[in-house]
Amino acid sequence: MRYTGEKPVDPLIVNVWPLAPGQTSNYEVYEDSGASVEYQRGVFARTPIKATQTGDMLRVEIGPAEGSYPGMLNTRSYQLRLPADWPPVTVTVNGVPVVHAGATGKGGWSFEGNTLTTVISVARGSVEDRITVEVHRAAALAAGRNELDGFAGAMTRLRGAYDALRQTFPLSDAPDILVDAMQAGDRLGYHPEQAQEEIVRFHRVLPQAQAAVAEIDKGLAQRTKETAKRLAKSNWPADTDAQKQHRLDAVARARRQVNEAGE
Repeated sequence: MRYTGEKPVDPLIVNVWPLAPGQTSNYEVYEDSGASVEYQRGVFARTPIKATQTGDMLRVEIGPAEGSYPGMLNTRSYQLRLPADWPPVTVTVNGVPVVHAGATGKGGWSFEGNTLTTVISVARGSVEDRITVEVHRAAALAAGRNELDGFAGAMTRLRGAYDALRQTFPLSDAPDILVDAMQAGDRLGYHPEQAQEEIVRFHRVLPQAQAAVAEIDKGLAQRTKETAKRLAKSNWPADTDAQKQHRLDAVARARRQVNEAGE
């Protein structure tokens, strides 16, 4: 809770970042009533969270809650989020298989391709129970986690480059190859089972997108001059200096962002 009187968090969102094989991390969620100083006398609750990576299996244990306070939830649901990692092959909650529910996540787990985040919803249960979530990933993929480095940031920068190039219309526009690279995350969200192929494709396409944006940057100043001359001989309003500079700034911004996407 962030302030006095706020409702207890439900569902509780638990983020577990990637662990190396054999590594364990421990967390603890602290809660009290927020309405008195009873916490000074031990009137509060703690919910332990433990995550362990063993080979290609991630095991996350949540609870049971320890302690209590006035107004404490007796039951709670959870949302487990596993960012910056490959999608699962299988997921179980307390030994029960959880299906892949597609991009909606309703009735199962989902994968947010732009951030490479697996999202697992855990149904409401007693806070006195222990929740055990096991996530199995393909062994070959788990060993190649470094291939994902920077992907989420690249998606953000490519979107920025696309938006900037849209501002150069009608002299130019975002090239198709940039759109292809930018949509890699969206495709992953719909088809996480194709993650390896999609990441390989992304690394192949990104340099082509960078080259295409560089070509636009190189030629836009000349096209701006030529367009200005044509408009001056027609009945159409001429571009103002501010409009010309806006387009040049936009393509320069796009080039910077698409290049940063590869860093």
